Amino acid sequence: IQAVSPIITIIPDTSYTVMNLQIKISSSEDTEISLDSGRNQFHTYQIVRDMAPISVSMPGEIKIYGDAGKIISFEIFEHKNDNNIRNEIIDFNISKLMKLKSLSVSNIRLKKIDLSKNVLLESLEMSNSFLTDISLENNKKLEILKLSHNNLNKINLNENKLLRILDLSHNRIKNIDLSKNK
Repeated sequence: IQAVSPIITIIPDTSYTVMNLQIKISSSEDTEISLDSGRNQFHTYQIVRDMAPISVSMPGEIKIYGDAGKIISFEIFEHKNDNNIRNEIIDFNISKLMKLKSLSVSNIRLKKIDLSKNVLLESLEMSNSFLTDISLENNKKLEILKLSHNNLNKINLNENKLLRILDLSHNRIKNIDLSKNK
């Protein structure tokens, strides 16, 4: 399946080394995705609700094509390379995943992410990601938020009234206003 434009784009800073990623996708119904790891070599995967994790060695950008309306969960994890260096992802675009409910992006250097179009997001885990800024005002359905071990100085959770689990440990945040939350 090769669409006009990818539903997910991951562009690393490749000045260091090859990234070794593990990707797992869940869907609301059976579907298939096509993955291009930057060399126009497409690999097609069937997703029957849950996809077994796939490993990708990434010398360049990854593009994932498919039906964005069926993707409800996306997980990505970087395995450290032999030098213990973690590359930085300079662009991680998931804006087309409008039905995304769960996102887990851990152990990846990602300083910023735009989640403004992922309004159905209920669970977000981005620990050990070097985040310096995040906006969650549009993510009003968020129940689980785990952003530990980042570089956040502040965070606005006034619109996230459904939060049940919150982990902001090991950041630079001094004060958090939760007075508008349950």
